[in-house]
Amino acid sequence: AYAGRMRRKYLLTRADDAGASARVNAAVRRAVEGGLVRNVSVLACGPAVAELAEWLPRAGVAIGLHVALNSEWPAWRWGPVSGPGAVAG
Repeated sequence: AYAGRMRRKYLLTRADDAGASARVNAAVRRAVEGGLVRNVSVLACGPAVAELAEWLPRAGVAIGLHVALNSEWPAWRWGPVSGPGAVAG
């Protein structure tokens, strides 16, 4: 039934690790504003996550949460989101 018909193909893009650093945020913002990216995952424990609040919620893109249990890069570490007193147990 589809022989000879052109079918559209789509490329879905996602900007990953937003909030990891100011440089990552700048690259994500350029990609969003340039129309290359319509989906952004935010690294909640990233050291630069707070600066995303200035523009990302109004950017008109889907926003997802990137859950990270650790940092796989030896030279690039971050601490917990909450202090020990906020964790039950």
